[in-house]
Amino acid sequence: MINRLREQLLGNPRLRAGLAIIVALLAAYAVLVLRDAGRHSREAVDAAEARLGALRTNDGKTDLWRDRAQRTRGLLAQYEAEVWRDATLAQAQAAMQDWLAQSLKRAGLQPRELNVGGGTAAATDGAPSNPAQPVRIRARVAFEYQRPALAVFVRALLDGPRRVGLERLLVRTTPTPTAEVELFALYRPPVAPGP
Repeated sequence: MINRLREQLLGNPRLRAGLAIIVALLAAYAVLVLRDAGRHSREAVDAAEARLGALRTNDGKTDLWRDRAQRTRGLLAQYEAEVWRDATLAQAQAAMQDWLAQSLKRAGLQPRELNVGGGTAAATDGAPSNPAQPVRIRARVAFEYQRPALAVFVRALLDGPRRVGLERLLVRTTPTPTAEVELFALYRPPVAPGP
């Protein structure tokens, strides 16, 4: 069988030409594949050298990382001081309601409505519930609209001992001037001691 194939190959110039074209195409394809592989290898080496260079520039900068860690600890302490912390969520809601009532009174406003509730996880992203995860407390306050008193109340929200976010402020001038304010705060449950 091999002898017959060799005879046909030697006796048929078109078959030799076709076979030579096929071999040439395969060789050209192999060259292109090897060139692409070489380019990808060079890019990988360049990326690794760039990462290594970045690591070398940070080598010896331990003071920089210590400073960043110190600033991060300061921001964490500030966050922990501004988040609502009480023994239970209900106590945090009650403390927020009392603080809002006092702030309204100091501003000279009489609340028509003052509701504090909520208790949903602040950002779950589909993750399982974490007992130490912050919980969003919502408050809704409605009162007779008085521009200077509203400014005093908003200033009290901004300067309060704990962080409170303003979600919505609605002022209606007719038929009776009223203002409705929706607020939120984050409550963080106390961390239980480990076993």
